[in-house]
Amino acid sequence: MKYLFKSIIVCLLCICFAYASIHMPYFSQAIFNAIFESFDGAQFLFVISIAICIITILRKWINNINGYYTVISITFIVSALVLFKGKLDLPKELEFGIDDTLLDKGNENIPQCPMNKWIFMEYYFDDKALIISSEENERDDKNQYVYRMAISPQKVLTDEKIDVSNKKIEEILSYPYYDDAPYYFVLDEYWENTDRIRLVEAEDKYIFCSEEIINSGVKEALNNRSLETEESDAVSTLREIVRNRPYKNIKQIIVIFSLFGIGLVITLALWGERYLALAFMGGLPIGAALWCICGIVFMILNIPYNLFSMLGGLIFLEGIWIFSNRSKYREVNWKCFYDFMLLTIMAIVLVVYAKAYFTSYDSSVKCAMGYRLAKFGSLRDILAYAAPYGMLEPMIMSIGFIVKCDILYAYYPLMALSGIGLICTGIYYLQYKKRNTMAMLVLGGGLIFLLTNGDYILGSFYIMAHGPIAVYILVFLMMLVMKSKINMPGACGIAALAATMILVTRVEGAVYILFILIASLGIENEYLKLKKINILVPVIIIIWNGVQIIFIGRDTNPLFWTPNRGGMLIIASMGVIFFSLLIDKNWALFAYVKSRICTLVMIAVGAGVVFSTVFLKRGMAAINFPVYLAHFSNSTENTTNSAALWTFVLFISMMALCSKQKIAKYSTTIIWGYVLLVYFICLFRGDAPLRMGVGDSARRTLVQIMPAMVWLLTVSAGEIEKLLKSSQENRCI
Repeated sequence: MKYLFKSIIVCLLCICFAYASIHMPYFSQAIFNAIFESFDGAQFLFVISIAICIITILRKWINNINGYYTVISITFIVSALVLFKGKLDLPKELEFGIDDTLLDKGNENIPQCPMNKWIFMEYYFDDKALIISSEENERDDKNQYVYRMAISPQKVLTDEKIDVSNKKIEEILSYPYYDDAPYYFVLDEYWENTDRIRLVEAEDKYIFCSEEIINSGVKEALNNRSLETEESDAVSTLREIVRNRPYKNIKQIIVIFSLFGIGLVITLALWGERYLALAFMGGLPIGAALWCICGIVFMILNIPYNLFSMLGGLIFLEGIWIFSNRSKYREVNWKCFYDFMLLTIMAIVLVVYAKAYFTSYDSSVKCAMGYRLAKFGSLRDILAYAAPYGMLEPMIMSIGFIVKCDILYAYYPLMALSGIGLICTGIYYLQYKKRNTMAMLVLGGGLIFLLTNGDYILGSFYIMAHGPIAVYILVFLMMLVMKSKINMPGACGIAALAATMILVTRVEGAVYILFILIASLGIENEYLKLKKINILVPVIIIIWNGVQIIFIGRDTNPLFWTPNRGGMLIIASMGVIFFSLLIDKNWALFAYVKSRICTLVMIAVGAGVVFSTVFLKRGMAAINFPVYLAHFSNSTENTTNSAALWTFVLFISMMALCSKQKIAKYSTTIIWGYVLLVYFICLFRGDAPLRMGVGDSARRTLVQIMPAMVWLLTVSAGEIEKLLKSSQENRCI
């Protein structure tokens, strides 16, 4: 029967491969390219051979701790060899000491892109009213979009049309101006200090300038300039004005420290007594999350968004929190608190003055949304543009523009530092501060290969959501796992907060959240009771998608969120709520399902990917498959050194799977289930296939799981050693 079963499995696999080859274009070619072109063929075969050896070792020494140490040693050696074959090729833009503004970055990324015009207009009309004639106000011209999108309707004033002499026009155009014929945006001598811009209509030109220069006497023109080469002069003049704004670095330090303080007030009450280091590491992520969520609530309630309303709302809420938990602050070790605070201030100052960050076209778009949010004071004005892309960047960047320190670049590397700190402190407290050699080895190796991974390092400085979302996924999983191991105060609330940030920032975030919630039923116990969070988080998903359907409707980019996808997520969330309530019933079938939920979830995800690949998205799968696999390799074409980290994760995952620990199986399910889900989601991106290079969205999205997978595998190794030591002690007794 055993041999018959194996024969049937082999036959079925052969039939499936033959069927896929017939019905999926270029299936065999895609597999060949994925392994022998995207990957280094010899390196691939080397890693597979070592993987077979590891399986043999684990099967022979499955109950022997020396077998696990052997696997870890082999993993270190092989991953290091693979790392040396890779190339850490970070973009030249990531240079310490730069001090560019959004205006610079928009011009650098794609010089001829219309986005640059938008960004210039945002700066040009900053905090200024626009005066136009009644005729211009009534004119229905799509070109008005050029300037009307950059200024709040409440600041557009109408007046009688004025006549300006040719000599005055000549004087006005002698100053630097941005040429977007027939519109000319002049930076005259009064522009910086004026609060009123006047639109002057002169023949076939529409000239924007300060009202003061119109009312001043006629002067001699500064110089004779043509109308063809002045754009760079206007941009450079405006750039210098923005760059020379006073106390930019000090303002950035204050903003970052304020976000950190907002979160620290919460975490100190929860963890200050027993987990002080963890409280500090969670300060910035929790503070930023509270700011974003408060701003989104303001959007829904149509409350004006500005520095005073946000600080007022947060101070009020935190005041209630402090009063309700005042007794818990007395238990904090304030001497250690002082030491941690000094280290925090040093880290913030160093990162702010290092001035290292990386931007792309998408970064400029999101920063410009933050600029508009800071200027207009209403999220509803940008919701249709921001929500499908994600709310984190507009919300966080808006603070920098409100206080005039421009791009809030320090937020991203400091979030990455928080993530590394959370990994280390989480392990420290979860292992009950006891020596656990296997956990420390996996943690050390994981951090080495994480911090030498080009994608992760770039993601830590990249002004895009992937770096911060990696921290929120880590926090989400940490809270669930730590709650299942120790009675972690406030774990469910912080997990819900992190899940909300994932949801409102990544359009596919709801898929990851629902996947994690279902898989987490496999580690539920008397500490971690998931019924509450498995209802709360899906309800938040339902509300957020409902809000987008109401406010955005079909006015959205079909590449991202759409009403149909929002409706599917609402249905899926309802299904998770129903399943979570049903699974607790004392029925034999549900007990069987719950005990094997991780395996069943992986089978379901894998089956979904295979079905979609073969029956729904064959062409897209053939294009995406080799590119996606290249993200895990040291592909020269893809200029990445990712193979070392993924080799390490692959081998430690095999070790985890061979153990009897629930948390180990859960960890491998989360890691590789996430990897499959990213590929699955990329199949349904319309006509936007994956591409080689750091700009690929799937490659950036894989960064989001990297800190969490290092932490999960470390926990798994720690639990394996605990089990082995416990068994050894029992045998001795």
